[in-house]
Amino acid sequence: MKTYNMNDTVYFKLTEKGKEIWEEDNKRMKILVPSIDWKIKYYDGEWVKNQLWGLFQMFGEHVVCGADCYITDITFDDPLKAGE
Repeated sequence: MKTYNMNDTVYFKLTEKGKEIWEEDNKRMKILVPSIDWKIKYYDGEWVKNQLWGLFQMFGEHVVCGADCYITDITFDDPLKAGE
């Protein structure tokens, strides 16, 4: 059985609403720590790379039964190495 750790890297794609949620969080964090460049860092155009706990932290409060989904795809495999 394959197991995963909350510190494992995940790759995912955001919907437009997912991008809005992330950008709002970045605005809040910029106030707290202005020395960091708070923006969505795309791994390969459309993929975002983060640790699994970070993904849960970012969207956990927005995930409820029947609500829109803010992530369209998620993988533990590096999308740039797909097919190797």
